[in-house]
Amino acid sequence: FSTCGTIVSSRVVVDYSTGQSKGSGFVKFSTVDEAQVAIHKLNGQGGILVKFADKDVGQAPRAAAPATGRAPSSNLYVTGLPSPEADQASLHGMFEALGLSVLRSRVIPDTRGT
Repeated sequence: FSTCGTIVSSRVVVDYSTGQSKGSGFVKFSTVDEAQVAIHKLNGQGGILVKFADKDVGQAPRAAAPATGRAPSSNLYVTGLPSPEADQASLHGMFEALGLSVLRSRVIPDTRGT
């Protein structure tokens, strides 16, 4: 990830009741361009899916800039992480292996029970 850019934050979604990873998370880069580079380099590698995270509830993450002309966010949605072993450390490691530095991360419990 070192060739992609600087990671501002990362979050792993975990099951609220078990505390185990649900196999997905979010990674925020310092710029949209860096996020786009990460999508091109990582999407499909090792079975993971990397897309822009949508701000609008109920919309699926997108792989490229939306057709509406809105600028994409620098926040990415990552799924296909090795669940239930995935945690902040493994998400960090995945990005640091590419040379990106992670400034902040946290685990997000899924309170929906799904």
